[in-house]
Amino acid sequence: MYVLSSTASLAEIRRAMEENLEVAYMRLGRGLGARFTVDEKSTHFFSGLDAPFANGVFRLHLREEEADERINYILQASRQERVPTIWLLGPSSTPGDLEQRLQRYGLREDERAPAMRVDLAQSREQVVVLPEGFSIQTVQDATMMQSWLQTFVAGFGFPEPAAKIFLALGERYGFVPSEDVRYYLGLQNGEPVSTSLLFYAGGMAGVYGVATVPQKRRQGLGAALTLHAMKAAREEGFVYATLQATEMGVSVYRRLGWQEDGSFVTYVSSAEQGTA
Repeated sequence: MYVLSSTASLAEIRRAMEENLEVAYMRLGRGLGARFTVDEKSTHFFSGLDAPFANGVFRLHLREEEADERINYILQASRQERVPTIWLLGPSSTPGDLEQRLQRYGLREDERAPAMRVDLAQSREQVVVLPEGFSIQTVQDATMMQSWLQTFVAGFGFPEPAAKIFLALGERYGFVPSEDVRYYLGLQNGEPVSTSLLFYAGGMAGVYGVATVPQKRRQGLGAALTLHAMKAAREEGFVYATLQATEMGVSVYRRLGWQEDGSFVTYVSSAEQGTA
């Protein structure tokens, strides 16, 4: 497995951060059975499911003179599929006025998430004081995978249609061991209460799915799941890790040694989105 070296340039690290998220999103699309269209200008997929995250557009690298034509092309495909769609814009997305162009087409901004990174070799291991009876386990079978998904869905507060899609993934695939993904489940007195996962791509370790059920928040569980993932990535030889923070999580990650480096922005087009 490719690992970005400690001598990597800042430009290489930033590109790896973007690639990690893009590959993770492709992995989700494939899990949903989506149909992909890929070329040097953009990547998009449609699963046919009525949830924006289940249909995506990313890797947008367009010249100014072709941007509107490509946006129209993807919007037309989305209308034909009759599904809402997430448009993911990263630091390398072009042209520079891509956000303004999407806004002219009526797309709404969904989220602006700080991109964060950490040097695992330089970050010191920290200890979080946790409630009595709390433990972290690595998911190893279908039953644990379903518990992980249920906790993940509850922690993020997904609406019912989206929650059903995630839970259906567990029912369809169960648990499939993979060298590039690790799922971690936090339990308090045997009850699942928090989650995180590691995804290896682009030479980096991506930390995703850090969630805690509402009644157990503000007890350091999210920090513990993040530190556990960082330690696992370090032990597997990775030098850098990346994540996209929520507004609630930024200050927590800063305390754990992470630093902000740009942002990822998502826009949403409806199933009926028209032309500019």
